[in-house]
Amino acid sequence: MAHVVSLHFEAAPVLLRMVRKQVAAAARAAGAVELDAGRVELAVGEALTNAHDHGYGGAPGAIELEIAYEPHRFAVTVHDEGPGTQFPDPPDRRTGGGYGLQVIKELMDETDFQRSGPTGRGTTVHMAIRLRGG
Repeated sequence: MAHVVSLHFEAAPVLLRMVRKQVAAAARAAGAVELDAGRVELAVGEALTNAHDHGYGGAPGAIELEIAYEPHRFAVTVHDEGPGTQFPDPPDRRTGGGYGLQVIKELMDETDFQRSGPTGRGTTVHMAIRLRGG
């Protein structure tokens, strides 16, 4: 059975930093070693920055974040309601787009990117790590 925590907040830079730190603390509390908590913090930071910058064009907008913990797995889902963006794969050197997604893929054990969420709008990023000690 997974334990789930949901957060709803505005895409404002100070809140993004606070939430990124809270998610890393939650990973530590769930049993992640320091290196893995750092991986989670950086990946979540990238997803939140993408929601703010690309989903809402730097303007405020709603973000939903869910943490799901179960033994040996720590997962985070980030969803915004912006108009959605393209996912360049591989990253586009001309525009610089797609590097944040590449960072998330490199840091996390599982990733999934969806252009629309439950409402048919926005972007959803699912990511997870395996916990070593869990």
